[in-house]
Amino acid sequence: MTKNKKILIASTSVLCAVFALYVFQSTSEVRKALETYTHLAKIHTDAAYVPGIPDNPVRQRLNSILSQVLARPMKPQERLALAHDGLVALKEAEGQIDAIGDAGEKVQNAISYLDEKSRAPGAFLQRKSVIEILALAKQEFNVVADIRGLSYRANFTTTEIFNRIVLDNGALTPAYTAELNKDIPDVEDQFNKRTALYDQLKSLTARLEKTISTM
Repeated sequence: MTKNKKILIASTSVLCAVFALYVFQSTSEVRKALETYTHLAKIHTDAAYVPGIPDNPVRQRLNSILSQVLARPMKPQERLALAHDGLVALKEAEGQIDAIGDAGEKVQNAISYLDEKSRAPGAFLQRKSVIEILALAKQEFNVVADIRGLSYRANFTTTEIFNRIVLDNGALTPAYTAELNKDIPDVEDQFNKRTALYDQLKSLTARLEKTISTM
């Protein structure tokens, strides 16, 4: 074997070793980015369930107050006091919904970072799987965003009821009762949409977990 051939073989070996190291580093960075995304996505989805779960104490208190002011016979002063309590509870409920948005910003960054790392030449072996994960991740994010939007809308509707009772000094007038009855189909539609979104979220999360487990 000539000296030039020996040098060529040695150089090729070095290049292969360098490339193998680069692939290993790229793969490692993708996995770390995926772990970060998975952690933040769970916080995001967990936050999305809080406003809608039956055992949420803030939601239970709001539902109880709303039911009382609309259905239980009482003096205007008592209804007025309950409406004020309801507005306080709504601020807590708003904070729970705000938490979804705060977590969502971090998830968006994590999705972008995972996409960036998976595009490195050394991560070519993982790119196909990451593309599938990214597609599901974006769908999950959008569903959570829709849940957040409908949660805000439900709270806005409740806020209007309490504010109207405060404006009427605790009275629940027949005219306003008629208005509320007209709004029932819209309220039910919002509830059904949010229920469907929660079902969709469960399905997407399960698909994501399954896809990630194959990485």
